[in-house]
Amino acid sequence: MRSRWSDEEAAQYLSRYAEEWGEDLALRTYSSQLLGSEPELVLHGGGNTSVKTQRTDILGEVRPVLFVKASGVDMATIGPEGHPGLDLEYLRRLRALPDLDDITMVDQLRTRLLRADSPTPSIEALVHAFLPGKFIDHTHADAILALTNRTGGGAAVREALGEEVLVLPYVTPGFKLALASAAAALLAIDAAGLGGAVVRAHAGPAREAWWGAVRRMLPPGTPVRRLPAGATDDRVLGGLDLPATLVARRPVVERGILAESDGGLLAIPMAERLPAATVGHLVAALDAGTCRVERDGISAVHPARFGVVAFDEAEPDEPGVAPALAERLAIHLDLAALPATQEWPVAEPGEIARARARLPGIPLDPAQHRALEEVAAALGVGSLRAAWYAARAARAAAALAASPVVTEDEVRLAVQLVLLPRATRLPPAEAEPVPPPPPDEPEAGPPADESAPADQPLADRLVEAALATLPPAMLASLAARRAARGARGEGGRSGERRSDPRHGRTIGSRRGDPRRGRLDLLGTLRAAAPWQRLRGAAPADPGSRLRVAPGDLRVRRLRQRVGTTVLFAVDASGSQALHRLAEAKGAIELLLAESYVRRDKVALVAFRGRGAELVLPPTRSLARAKRALAGVPGGGGTPLAAALDLLATLALGVRRAGGRPLAVVLTDGRANVARDGEGGRERAEREALEAARRLAAESVPALVIDCAPRPNAWLGGLARAAGARYLPLPARDAAAISAAVRAAAD
Repeated sequence: MRSRWSDEEAAQYLSRYAEEWGEDLALRTYSSQLLGSEPELVLHGGGNTSVKTQRTDILGEVRPVLFVKASGVDMATIGPEGHPGLDLEYLRRLRALPDLDDITMVDQLRTRLLRADSPTPSIEALVHAFLPGKFIDHTHADAILALTNRTGGGAAVREALGEEVLVLPYVTPGFKLALASAAAALLAIDAAGLGGAVVRAHAGPAREAWWGAVRRMLPPGTPVRRLPAGATDDRVLGGLDLPATLVARRPVVERGILAESDGGLLAIPMAERLPAATVGHLVAALDAGTCRVERDGISAVHPARFGVVAFDEAEPDEPGVAPALAERLAIHLDLAALPATQEWPVAEPGEIARARARLPGIPLDPAQHRALEEVAAALGVGSLRAAWYAARAARAAAALAASPVVTEDEVRLAVQLVLLPRATRLPPAEAEPVPPPPPDEPEAGPPADESAPADQPLADRLVEAALATLPPAMLASLAARRAARGARGEGGRSGERRSDPRHGRTIGSRRGDPRRGRLDLLGTLRAAAPWQRLRGAAPADPGSRLRVAPGDLRVRRLRQRVGTTVLFAVDASGSQALHRLAEAKGAIELLLAESYVRRDKVALVAFRGRGAELVLPPTRSLARAKRALAGVPGGGGTPLAAALDLLATLALGVRRAGGRPLAVVLTDGRANVARDGEGGRERAEREALEAARRLAAESVPALVIDCAPRPNAWLGGLARAAGARYLPLPARDAAAISAAVRAAAD
């Protein structure tokens, strides 16, 4: 590959075209002809080139403009008129749309031409508008297409041309791909200022390709670290470097992952499973920009300004990233709907470095900041940090676009990446203002131009653009999911935790007696090492023994996961008993399939006839559950009080054993059998309400699932008496019941 660029020839094009067309378009014409006249690189008439610049319109306002090659024009002979000009600001607003067909796209391009007699722009004009580079070259090369249009084409191109080549599959990833690419670039520019990103995506090609694009854009030498969900405080915060301390006979401090990430990025796979203590350390570092270590007899403060990329792998009905952490990460991105492409559009590290240098000098207009605050309020975003982060993202986007000020394009992008993913509601509809009565006599003055609409406020334009990408049904789903995730304890509920002196995962160490716990040998050595000189150990004698005092002894702090024991009480009375039992059996099997990860157990109480029976004791064994559930009889009355009494007894037993109970009642009718087995609806209902109040008094979490075709008001009252959640579920099936139970358990 050789360069055909000549400064002398470029000067000739500037002399010929710059006065009429501008310097940018003059140079674009020259470089386009260079590409088009190389037969080994470009097909005849193929390829597209563009340049982003500015023009002053008839009103004297300076506007951003895109000049892009017209469709069908030969690049080898193209002139300035072969690059029609378009309103760049409007084209970038189209990025907010979820999709756009070719006919509509061409219509939009034609209506935004600077000159009515211009030829039709290339169909790829929007791609050129969305990409951040000033000059974009797009070629159609036979030799390259022969490589890319085959299985494994991306790898073949990289083998032939090197790792700097980007292969973007010609599919329709559309605006979501552009949005994800923009998010990657903003992280590379201002990761610490933005806090980072929450990225919803399971491990896979799409996620790895996006994360690879982020890393490729970082300047050389930028630290990138990985934080496992199970990392101990020693690794997260740092502490005493034991080998170095023993050699030096003085405390030597070792940095942890947070301090090692200073100036770079910290990736957290399965971030939804982070323990609360680790989340607390992260939040403190993000707020202060430092990592403070106060342990092992040392006190140190390390700089720790970094961005976090928290990969959220939770299922839709499971808790996600801890709210305290997610609130401090500006960008929220969902990669689930994107194709598993192996390549992403990226900016060059040099371009990122220049954007970083420009960022401090780019202001945000106070009106734009107020608009972001209004958009956040309109979308129901509760965090006060969100608008501030959106402002920071808009400034970073302006720095990437080499713009001296923040334009509406950058503000709109910030809304897409920061505010819209946090939305919990649709903006309230405003009533039409009542027009004032016409005056008796017209006032003197020029007639008003009724065809010119009043300027729409910036906040309203931003809200409209945001809502264009997210239908109301998805907003409702988002709000429901956010509410389900609101009541979380620690990161990812794969079981609550409790302290245990002998069993569980190590979460640190403390001073203690090894006879009442497990000795932490390394912790003991760390505690003893700083005191060796004072205890008379000879520093020059390599054979001298380490002197350990009783106060140095450390025992491990262990935490054991505690799963939920789901106690089903299934109404086995009446004609629908077999259906309810089948649904409960299916739900139990689905829950037990996840029990290994979540540490859950399941039990089943069947109530019918004159009483309630424990059909399946608490178990995690799927095989045992299937055997116990086979052939459970049905029919008879509804002894609901007896079932609730048995549930309360089982729940208290689970709690005494250190577990977490959840009572689930599955029925479609009202109680009609009392505790003593005698019939009578009035007495049976009264006793059932008494049993429900006992569940509430014992603080037993409960869920009442109403399987009737229509909601039963009496069952709703029973749920309120028990302090339980009432869930009408007429279209019941095993999956729906299982999902409802998981949501209640979380």
